[in-house]
Amino acid sequence: IAAGTGVKPEPADNHPPGKSVRVVFQGPAARRYAQEFSAPFFDGAASRPGCQAYHVAPLPDDGGLVVRGLDVEGVYWGMKTLKQCIRFEGGRVCIPRLRVADGADMEERGIWSQPFGFTSPHDDIEQSLIYYKRWIDWMSDHKLNLFEFIVFGEGGGSDFHCRRHPEFDHPDTEQHEALLRELIPYGRGRGIRMVPILSHPQHYGFIPRAFPELEAPYAMRNHDRIVRLPVNFFHPGARRLLLEVAEELVERFAPDELSCWLTEFRTHALPPDERRGRSQFLQEAQVFYGIVQELRKSSPDLRCKILLTQGSYPENLDLMRALPEEVKWVFYSGERTGTYNTRLRNPIHPDIAAAAAEGRWISLCNPLRGAPAFAAHLGTIERNIGYALDAGLKGLGGMAYAFPGSAEGLFLAAEKTWNRRGRDREAVLRAYAAEQGASNPVTQAEAYRLYDDALIVQSHADTRCTGQPFGNFSRLACLLERIRSNAPVDEFVMRVADEMETDELPAIERAIGDAERALHLAGDAAEPLFRQRCEYLGGILRVTRAATEAFFMNCREKCWDFYKGPWEGHFPEALQARLDTIRCEAEVLDPLYRRIAAMEGWAPRFYEKQSPAAALAALAASIDVHAVTTSATAR
Repeated sequence: IAAGTGVKPEPADNHPPGKSVRVVFQGPAARRYAQEFSAPFFDGAASRPGCQAYHVAPLPDDGGLVVRGLDVEGVYWGMKTLKQCIRFEGGRVCIPRLRVADGADMEERGIWSQPFGFTSPHDDIEQSLIYYKRWIDWMSDHKLNLFEFIVFGEGGGSDFHCRRHPEFDHPDTEQHEALLRELIPYGRGRGIRMVPILSHPQHYGFIPRAFPELEAPYAMRNHDRIVRLPVNFFHPGARRLLLEVAEELVERFAPDELSCWLTEFRTHALPPDERRGRSQFLQEAQVFYGIVQELRKSSPDLRCKILLTQGSYPENLDLMRALPEEVKWVFYSGERTGTYNTRLRNPIHPDIAAAAAEGRWISLCNPLRGAPAFAAHLGTIERNIGYALDAGLKGLGGMAYAFPGSAEGLFLAAEKTWNRRGRDREAVLRAYAAEQGASNPVTQAEAYRLYDDALIVQSHADTRCTGQPFGNFSRLACLLERIRSNAPVDEFVMRVADEMETDELPAIERAIGDAERALHLAGDAAEPLFRQRCEYLGGILRVTRAATEAFFMNCREKCWDFYKGPWEGHFPEALQARLDTIRCEAEVLDPLYRRIAAMEGWAPRFYEKQSPAAALAALAASIDVHAVTTSATAR
């Protein structure tokens, strides 16, 4: 059989045990990440099995099964395949006699998230533990083996109590540390690599408040904002302080790996006349790697992982070549043009592919989580995983803030990173629908596909990226602001309006139909969360259509053209109708937004604020249509 990652075993309530499965572990345990198995384990395998591979075969003498692997992880994932194959028939537990030669295409497959506790929808520790353990169990059952979590930088301090620096504690530190103590060993026991993260240095503003001498003395202007890197990494005291924090982290939780993120902004702690060619990003990377080297004196197996950012581009290749090959890298290049983008383009930059070809260990960072406004774009996830595998990247670390909101994207990622030559997207969606208990998985899978297609259109009509938890309708807000400010419309802007008429508005119209068809196909028996998502998506598409039409009409009325449109002679009323649509839809979308966020498992802090649709409605309400000039009224 072709082993998948998403088959849900039926419950085994009060069933007598069936024939036991004998598990044989073979090979040296020291080989943690075997790249391939030697014969006869994989005779006849269609392709090289890759890392964490296993072999399941019938035993000829007693009818049992044997699971073989050169590594503990391989045997573990082989057992997961057997779990997926369990069936209960006539009061008996049944496992088919099968032969599997299987292995992962990517060594690491999983997510990164905010600090434990920060993303929990529950206030008390016990309920939060149940929430995160359920998430970890689900990942393990789908052969996902990575959970990275921020422990320093987010929330204004440290998420564990650092005895040498108690000034970095924040109000939730005690609760977050209690979750870390319980969840790290829990995840390890289920095949998950539990990796703590030191977050982006721009989040270290709490450090100079306690140590003013470490503040970066220089800043840069970005439009009307002053952007400053809080900590001067060229100051030797910065390395000493971060080492003290990391020492306690490793001593407390004994991780196998430490993930360190570079700054997202292109800020520099030295002015040009003092920089003398020294790179802020190389300095950060060398500080982080130096910390891990120091920690290896007591933890010799500790590994270093560094996240590249949109700030570090175009220095990425130089950074990787400047540090030893043992360093693991994660590639993330921002929301507009990088790995968080939904456009039909390859996000793997040539320098990343070149480094991978040189043998550097690189993982792709890509959003996998759902959200009311921007759920995981399954087509984008599938496409980007393909690009990453083609370039020789070793892992996928997807951003995920909530469960079960992330489940659909994680399910697809689990399939495609384990075996990209396995099921296609339609088959994966059918398997996911079956796992969700759909009465008709084929019809439900078609509903998922239509929803995903409509979601891509919405993304392209708005920000073209999935980097924010809920989306902010930033492009739509820009359109309305240009109407309100009576910004001039020249030939360049008219080209944008022409594309709206010929391409964008028809695509939005089709997407509205796809969302409605998805809701119809799902039917009343569909999972409630999916129905709510379809309703919300249909609403924001109608908002998007109204905002796009309003801007298109504004441009047409401001151009020197005798033909304006079907609203000719009634422009203020036609414009007001579009603005009214935005406000009316927002009244429905605002409570629906909060309901979906709660159902998806988001922490209340993520959705207690004003919803994106409500914010856009407030902007629409501020526009006086009679103050909007046209070519006919301009003087």
